[in-house]
Amino acid sequence: SEYYEDTTETPKEDKHSFCGGSLINPHYVLTAGHCVACRTIDDTAVVFGKNQIQFKAILNEDFAFLSSIQVYPEYKRGVELDIKNNPDIALLRLEIPAVFGPGLNSICLPINPNDLYEEQTMIIAGWGLTGHTPDGHPIVSDELLKTRVEVQPNEKCRTVEGYDFLKRQG
Repeated sequence: SEYYEDTTETPKEDKHSFCGGSLINPHYVLTAGHCVACRTIDDTAVVFGKNQIQFKAILNEDFAFLSSIQVYPEYKRGVELDIKNNPDIALLRLEIPAVFGPGLNSICLPINPNDLYEEQTMIIAGWGLTGHTPDGHPIVSDELLKTRVEVQPNEKCRTVEGYDFLKRQG
């Protein structure tokens, strides 16, 4: 899922931003803290199931609205901090729980708790900054990007800041 942030400052400007997220259960979307650190439930909403974003078309989508935005308390806002082991994580609580069906489900998690996929390669996906134009403007992908990552052992994850925060929200 991705969510929409209305950042329009005046009627003549057309400023909107998008970030990716993962539905982790019917009530919560997991996302990056930097995407919502200065947002409220009044200017942020979720759209499910999109692989390509077109700014004008997204305004015609059905939005899922939020009841809360919870940014990890230790997250520190700032570009330099975001790339220096900053706990950049947040949870978006949906106002109405998502209804799972053929085109919508939570991210895949192991069914058997003994099969943790540790050190196996998985695919992650999202939107994001892919570069800058020569005059310094950001280039953001309008298509869902993906890459492969190795699953880290739980023992290692438990030592990372933010682990307890996620456990409390479950």
